[in-house]
Amino acid sequence: MAIHFFTEPSKINNQSSGQEFGAIDENQFRLGNIFSSTATEDPKAFAITDGLILVQKINGVDKYNIVLKPTQQPDLNFPKIDYIIYKGLKKDSIIDGTKVASEDNNDLTKSIHESAQLWYQNEGVQMPNTEPAADTSLGLIYDANASDQDYQLQDTDSLNEAFYSNNPVTLPFVFSGNHIGDFDKTDDFGIVIIFEKIGFQPTFQLAREQDSVLEFPPLNTGATNADIFRRKHEKEEVLCFIDAAAFFGSFFNLGINVYDGSDFELKKGDDLYNDVISKFLNRNKLYVDIRNEYDDSFNYYENYNNTILWSLDDTDTLVNVDYYRNDGWPVLVINDNPTDSEFDPNNTEKIIQFSFPRGDNESPLFYYKKAYKEDLGIEELPNGEEAFYSPPVINDEVALEDLIAIKVVDRVSANYFQIKYIRRIILENDENNDFPRQGHTLFKRSYLDNLFPIFNMPVPFTSTNHTNLKLYYDTSFIDKVLVSDNTLNENLANYALRDFVSTLGIASDNNNITFISFPFKYHTNANDNDDFIPVSGLESDHANPFLIELNNLISQVNLIRSSFIINGAQQEYLNFINNQIVNGEQNTIQYSFDDVIILSITRNEFTQLEQLKQQNFNGPYNVYLGIKNISVLTDDNGNRYSSFTYVLRGLNENNGEIEPIEITTTINSITSDSVIGINSGHIFPIEAPYISSDYGWRVLSGRRTFHNGVDLVRPVASETSGSPIYAVKGGTVTQRVTHEDDNGGGVRVRIRSSENANIEYCYYHMLTNSNSHLSIGQVVQQGDMIGQVGSTGTSTAPHLHFEIWNGTLNRIDPYSIFPELALLPYTRHRDD
Repeated sequence: MAIHFFTEPSKINNQSSGQEFGAIDENQFRLGNIFSSTATEDPKAFAITDGLILVQKINGVDKYNIVLKPTQQPDLNFPKIDYIIYKGLKKDSIIDGTKVASEDNNDLTKSIHESAQLWYQNEGVQMPNTEPAADTSLGLIYDANASDQDYQLQDTDSLNEAFYSNNPVTLPFVFSGNHIGDFDKTDDFGIVIIFEKIGFQPTFQLAREQDSVLEFPPLNTGATNADIFRRKHEKEEVLCFIDAAAFFGSFFNLGINVYDGSDFELKKGDDLYNDVISKFLNRNKLYVDIRNEYDDSFNYYENYNNTILWSLDDTDTLVNVDYYRNDGWPVLVINDNPTDSEFDPNNTEKIIQFSFPRGDNESPLFYYKKAYKEDLGIEELPNGEEAFYSPPVINDEVALEDLIAIKVVDRVSANYFQIKYIRRIILENDENNDFPRQGHTLFKRSYLDNLFPIFNMPVPFTSTNHTNLKLYYDTSFIDKVLVSDNTLNENLANYALRDFVSTLGIASDNNNITFISFPFKYHTNANDNDDFIPVSGLESDHANPFLIELNNLISQVNLIRSSFIINGAQQEYLNFINNQIVNGEQNTIQYSFDDVIILSITRNEFTQLEQLKQQNFNGPYNVYLGIKNISVLTDDNGNRYSSFTYVLRGLNENNGEIEPIEITTTINSITSDSVIGINSGHIFPIEAPYISSDYGWRVLSGRRTFHNGVDLVRPVASETSGSPIYAVKGGTVTQRVTHEDDNGGGVRVRIRSSENANIEYCYYHMLTNSNSHLSIGQVVQQGDMIGQVGSTGTSTAPHLHFEIWNGTLNRIDPYSIFPELALLPYTRHRDD
């Protein structure tokens, strides 16, 4: 998509100190950029991208701000741009008395006049000379002192109230590059660019002030630890804003359209820097925004420490730097100004090395949301597997891959990086997962824990009798991984783990509040499955209940309310069925929706949760929905299901201190037993297993074949042959073959489950005679040794081929019965 610069760079002066984005002191932070002009004509304002327009009067002066809500996003891995606010436009460029200014003024006024004329023409009446009215056509009707209460919005109200309103006011739409008004050359003007972030609501105050500065009173000398942490929390708000210098500088390779006085010209590279970015005081600053898995700054929970290591001299000698050195504001800024550059002169390529404290992060993972890696160069951002990095842990320090900054000649050109430093834990076989947590870390055992900050995900729509759906892009991390202890001090970069970043959403209808997670980008997924749901950018209201509307989008894949019969009563749960999509070509692709997470609660239950929050959590901090008491049970018809209890987790202020707390609710839920992360009651059939070939389609010797089980090996290939094989469940031996025969399975054993007579577990390619101590009809217990790993039958190397049958010769997806298999590392990637 085309991006345009917001004004005419030839008509604006270079910024002077005090006009730039960034920290003013420890209590003030400018959220936008201010400019002045000495041009003979007023600088034009242009739409940076397509979007809706709202105009608001600046408090105390006769000038106006324009709020642009983008309907398209730049393709640069940015967080979602929620709003762009143009500051300080001349009234007569958009307003004439009570009417919209002349259609000859600019593209905005022209489109409003044309739309009004067309509307009255369709009605068959003459357009009154009072139309188009400025208040309804530009959104000026939204005013703190409006006579109509429906439009009476205070400075503290969310801008969403105007853009998602059900009232009859229709805000105008503009296209990227449209001329939308004129800045006042005799006074300051500027721009603010706002990211979407769960928990932050841009307010009308931003739209009604000329210079937006986040400002706090100084802390008292006797401030408690809770007071200090609350201030730290309040400062996190700056993560929702980006320096326009870094925003436009990020288009160094792609280019942006710049108005040259008569037309637009695409400028990129050195031309973009020299003609546009050089106007900003922060022209040589690189913003490095490191977030945690909750999308807060990396040490928000104080489970690490503020000191990180870096090298800016292109050597391996790293030195300490305080990540929060910018007056305590939570973003690291690297300066390359000519007079006080932090880069060593010998570092001509602008290579940056980082190392972070390990803290209580057992198995760290980095996700490059937006950053240039040195090994990829500055031509492309990480994609696919390149976007994730499992680093080595050396002396409790976690080294990031080398980054590289875009430069012009010998200086960094302003840019923005965002990287997530994700805390992962090892799921031990104990009940409590007692790995010591540090700081204020929230307890987490299941991937469903602390996924949804349910009270900070407002649905902006207010339509009744509709499903109202809002999705937040690429905001969370979901971990379905089990990492063995012996990998802790090794390089984890080559281990394939079942984890991914996800888009979170909330849907409300008359009966339910539903929380949704859709995979956005996978780490190396052992099952190689993509959740093919085309709703990653959806936000709207629909006349259908949520499930019907979602099914309309998913096409041939259906999400239904299934049910279990428990103690004679029917209890519903959500389930995907018919998970097969034909891609329009010749191949049929199986898509798994195991990684789509949907938690649905009734409106009454949500009200109960709100009451618990009000009673137990007294700060402004996110409160997350979690689960506990996970059990795998059987319903009245013998069907297995999972049961769990909801909990609330978050931070609380208590006697001047901050503490993480957990509140158990009385709300229980059930789902299919295929939920990964639960204890299905199985044990792994060999020690420290790795998957060398997965269940599903694969290509061997140029032929595409279906693999009916999973192949398991030991971490070290030489340790695989002869390793004991254990019964994953107790049961009765129904087949025992001690020597090779005509069957490709070789030496093998089949055991019928003692819990479900329809289920049989099959073990293949054993060493000859290693199962000879068994006999047909013998009952074995879970964990009994039933043989040793070999390479008999159709096998190219020692491994255990493991299948699960449901009835005679009816092979089924083993993950549906034994979901923990999906948590195993995948040798194919490990050995690459």
